[in-house]
Amino acid sequence: MPLPIQRSASRSVSPLRRGGVLLLPLIVGCSEYQAIRQGGIDIFEQSPVEKIDVLMVVDDSSSMESYQYQLGSNFQAFISWFVEGNVDYQIAVTTTDDGNDSSVSDPARGAFVGPIIRSDMDLATAEELFRVEVNVGTNGSGIETGLKTAHLALTDTERLGDQITEFLRDDASLSIVFVSDEEDSSPWPVNDYINAFFELKGHRDRDAFNASALTVTDESLCSDALAEYSSPGTRYVDAASQTHGLTGNLCDSDFSQIVTDLSLANSRITDIYALSREPDAETLTVTLEVDGVETDLPCDSGEWNYQRITVFGIDTPGIVFDREHLPPPGSILSIRYLYGDGSLGAFCGSAS
Repeated sequence: MPLPIQRSASRSVSPLRRGGVLLLPLIVGCSEYQAIRQGGIDIFEQSPVEKIDVLMVVDDSSSMESYQYQLGSNFQAFISWFVEGNVDYQIAVTTTDDGNDSSVSDPARGAFVGPIIRSDMDLATAEELFRVEVNVGTNGSGIETGLKTAHLALTDTERLGDQITEFLRDDASLSIVFVSDEEDSSPWPVNDYINAFFELKGHRDRDAFNASALTVTDESLCSDALAEYSSPGTRYVDAASQTHGLTGNLCDSDFSQIVTDLSLANSRITDIYALSREPDAETLTVTLEVDGVETDLPCDSGEWNYQRITVFGIDTPGIVFDREHLPPPGSILSIRYLYGDGSLGAFCGSAS
């Protein structure tokens, strides 16, 4: 979720403060004080990426058939927010098989399993390619090394030079989506892979890369048959968490929603806005500017809500929009409020 691109607060008129409240002496010759509550404004821009290269690393071990099928059946959900944000996308697919313990005579080892899928393709053609490519089969190694094969796919220029040149665009963001029902067994620490991926896009631009993990996070949601061969993908989850990507439970019954969430996360369109200070929830006001026209969005409109969210592992106040009412690309969102204790009870007249 984005942090404010700009914020301002009322200017201090006196240096005397108590508990974050500005105290002004009454000009009546006595020692009483008048409390002036401070407030501010957080301003955000809805800015989807213009170009994105998406590498999907799909587990090709023996327990993955049903997951591959579900993924392949949800292409339009996967690109839904790319279309909404008019994003120029490329999608490529590789496997988790590095060839070191494989029954496949020619494992991918980071090679793409088919042609790159592009936004300028006919939709039916792109959809069919996606369905075929993510169904990578189930004869791959049972020792999944998704982080390693992703790294090979993007850096092994001696073996895969033409593939890398065609796929990695200098002016595009990079997203890697790991789809696996077992833990990653790549040899390096997770942070080494993350740093290597950031190095490809330049360390200065931290928004130019993210990873997402569609893996097992709750084994109780898996069927008994699938749970027997599954394990939590904690290393993939770690990579997603550190790069502000999405984590989805592979065994969740609503697979289309997970894939739609992936599209939203990768497009960099957002529904969550972290506030810079704790607000008095009763004073929250939201204004949306589209093409220079400002519209106030009342708290009871159903378009947004005030919630506690988690940012970098920290409980944070935030505004969360309903997916049907997201600020459109290029719009400016202004959130005004007086500072307070951040509690939810006073929001929009509610009592809890």
